[in-house]
Amino acid sequence: MRIYALMGERTKALSLYQSCEELLKKEFNVAPTHETRKLAELIQRDETVPQGSFYSVPKPCSEFIGRQKEISSLIELLSDENKRLITLLGPGGIGKSTLVTALAEALKGCIGMGLHLFRLVIRTM
Repeated sequence: MRIYALMGERTKALSLYQSCEELLKKEFNVAPTHETRKLAELIQRDETVPQGSFYSVPKPCSEFIGRQKEISSLIELLSDENKRLITLLGPGGIGKSTLVTALAEALKGCIGMGLHLFRLVIRTM
């Protein structure tokens, strides 16, 4: 929503909020967070939306030791403007989450509009 609003796409931002609100209600029976509602209200009133930066990465659950070579390789990949998404694959328990959390910590404050870690989970019904 914030990015759409900053780009002057107010209608798209509000449409995204509406979709978010409906999905949260349908899937989890919850409302958007206070911060999300407040942002939607700012956009609705056509007020200036603060640019801010986003940093949503969990605290590491274990100490990060070594693997500086991997961190350097990932930073190099992220520096290439032609690479917009990097996926780490491997068996459970080898430290993918710990590595990416350490990477995010190393990049904190260096990424333009922020950084967010998404955990992809396969759900079976």
